[in-house]
Amino acid sequence: MWRYRQKLLQEVGRPIDWRKGSGMHAKLTNVAVTVMLVCIVCGTINAQPVLKPSANSLNQAMPGRVVHLFSYWPDAVVLSGPNRVSGDENPWIALVKSSSVEWVRKVLNPTWLPEEKKYIEDNLIMIRNEFDEFDVTRIRWIKNGYNLEVSQTAGIIAIKLTPLKSVDMGKTADQKREFAKELSRQIVNNTGMRYGLRYGLDDKGKPVKTPVKVPVKDLPAKICGYSFRPELVRQFPDGIAGEATTMEDEGIAWVSREGNDVEVEYREDNPDWHKSQYSWAYWWRHVCWWHDGKSIGFFTLKTEDESWSANYSDNFGTRLFEGPTEIRKEPP
Repeated sequence: MWRYRQKLLQEVGRPIDWRKGSGMHAKLTNVAVTVMLVCIVCGTINAQPVLKPSANSLNQAMPGRVVHLFSYWPDAVVLSGPNRVSGDENPWIALVKSSSVEWVRKVLNPTWLPEEKKYIEDNLIMIRNEFDEFDVTRIRWIKNGYNLEVSQTAGIIAIKLTPLKSVDMGKTADQKREFAKELSRQIVNNTGMRYGLRYGLDDKGKPVKTPVKVPVKDLPAKICGYSFRPELVRQFPDGIAGEATTMEDEGIAWVSREGNDVEVEYREDNPDWHKSQYSWAYWWRHVCWWHDGKSIGFFTLKTEDESWSANYSDNFGTRLFEGPTEIRKEPP
């Protein structure tokens, strides 16, 4: 852990008190900072159903913080108030902003992004303690006949699409599911990235294993297979919602593995990686959705590799803007 702590210190350029915090594990990817807890989280982040079994409405079914992200947008009073953050107050805030922008680009197909190249960076809204001590980033724009709203906490990204004109979004549950499925196929990035191992030989002929980023192609088709199964769709008086398959749904048992077993699963050329338990460490395995006849929403956990354990419960992701002292609790 020391090397990651030192890297962060170098990036933010200021002293950090690692003794304080709320226990959240975070990784801001592709913004030159990594705070990692190396752990196997696949079996924990996908162990419980996201939609509450006893719910009688969409809002009751979805996690409370997800409902807030979809149902609220800051008004003029909030936008001009003291909790508005610009994103350039300090190096840490700048990293949080960069990470939020990166997640928008990571999940959405470029054909659904704003026309203006730096629109997201220039218009990202950052609100401290927006609800229950959760800091939230938001951005919205119009594209392809829809109003898009993307909202994020440290561990969740939520995407809401509302058609600008009257559209037949389906009448029956199956029709609504198919409409949401087709829309997801359009908006999701075609390719994701996973972490893997490349096996080869060094200049002396000795076997070596090199960490590499491995493209995961056809993400829209994969997500359609994971998240739109009829048996995982719930119907309510105010709409329908669906959740992604768990390892149990797919008949994959959680097995604690070490050393060579894990390395074999992570091979760059493993054709069945997407069927392994380790694939649940990535966001595309957790896409859930809802459709209320007026708008469609997609949400997922911001997980990417086995470096943190994002979830929809407890206090995961609170007070993100306060920096590392609030993000990771250093053991005594």
